[in-house]
Amino acid sequence: MVKKSQVLGRSRSRLGELENENLKSWAKCTTLNLFFYQDHTCNLVMGSYRLVLALLCLIGLAFFHVSQAQNSPEDYLKAHNDARAEVGVGSMTWDDTVAAYARIYANERARDCKLVHSGGTYGENIAWSSGNMSATEAVQLWASEKPYYDYNSNSCIGGQQCQHYTQLVWHNSVGLGCARVQCNAGGTFITCNYNPPGNCVGQRPFLIREASACFHVKLYM
Repeated sequence: MVKKSQVLGRSRSRLGELENENLKSWAKCTTLNLFFYQDHTCNLVMGSYRLVLALLCLIGLAFFHVSQAQNSPEDYLKAHNDARAEVGVGSMTWDDTVAAYARIYANERARDCKLVHSGGTYGENIAWSSGNMSATEAVQLWASEKPYYDYNSNSCIGGQQCQHYTQLVWHNSVGLGCARVQCNAGGTFITCNYNPPGNCVGQRPFLIREASACFHVKLYM
């Protein structure tokens, strides 16, 4: 069975210049479809197979605890900070206020899990999957846009989105709060919010510092 995943990011403002074709529709977020293979079909055994059913229940409980462990604040932070470290950006910290905002909105979206943004004051990345997507998988979806961000032009290239990635590594977006829900109709919805928001007009997500040249002077006596 194919598990479908989609991501959507919101920018408060455009990256780079207004004439950039890739960012003209910055306020109209489109979706990026990514596919993963995962069999998440569950069959319950009834009747005389009570022992098998009991074992399945135990396995299910164990999976629930593992799933919870894979979606902790530390998991969201590690996935974000790993991507930020690659470009020399400082680490994020967990913000309980931002996380509470993310939780409220995720609970609202559980009824339909549509990729619709909250419209709040924080930066925001959201993702949906037909399967049991983890915190790390969601962040990796956003980070996978890295090849489509061109630092020199400060724009997305190849007709692809990159604003999820740029928000993820935005240098002064240091407060993080995320939430994850199971959709009522099946699947997973994940939202991460960033304070302060990134993707600001005319600014770069991070600065590349050129290495300073070192000169060795030899003195002869």
